[in-house]
Amino acid sequence: MNIAEEIPNWNSAVVEIQGILQNNPALIEKAKSYGDIYKGRRGLMVVDVICSRQRNYEKKVIANLLPSYESKAKDLSLKSLASMAPTWMKIMKVEPFTMQLVAQKLLDFGDKNNLVDEDNICRNWAVNDLHWLMLEVNGIGPVLLEYLRMLCGFDTLKLDVNVGKALSTLGIQTKGYPADTVLKICQHLSKDVGCTLVALDQALFQLGQSVSVREIRSEKFVWTTTKGLKIIKR
Repeated sequence: MNIAEEIPNWNSAVVEIQGILQNNPALIEKAKSYGDIYKGRRGLMVVDVICSRQRNYEKKVIANLLPSYESKAKDLSLKSLASMAPTWMKIMKVEPFTMQLVAQKLLDFGDKNNLVDEDNICRNWAVNDLHWLMLEVNGIGPVLLEYLRMLCGFDTLKLDVNVGKALSTLGIQTKGYPADTVLKICQHLSKDVGCTLVALDQALFQLGQSVSVREIRSEKFVWTTTKGLKIIKR
């Protein structure tokens, strides 16, 4: 199947993303080391993931919540977070316990696989076929799961509001479709652009932050298990 022929505005989207990455080489460099952002601070990584849900990331998470946790917790490891939920944080009441449970599940994975180093635990968990079991944690959905894997070093992207806004801006309308469908679209897109999914994430995040959504009529499509992407004419 030729995606470029099936999805309206596909070729122009590929060209625009290529331009963003060519004009911003720092995005590609950041993508290459994305899994090391929280090296040696994997507890703080989990806090980032949970706090990123339905909040302004730059203004609230980066500027406020993460510095607050760093200052109060001191020890930024998974072990420390798993031992005590940060109930003092100014977030939803259930979120500190979600953080604690995610940290514990990562440590449990390490114990089962004879892994001690927390960075190594995270890298191995992210590529493990059973990573999806993290969805059993209340408060963890497909978006946060992929973001956690990305921060652990896996090549994926966070399918948040900014990604949807950027895709819409490019003329690829994905609103209303499940995360796994959008992820498959992005996998095809990154292949045609010639970049990793993490680099695509960075380009889409920048685009979603910097431009207003253009009103472009996009034909709807769905993912079917037997035939792949299928256009629904309207």
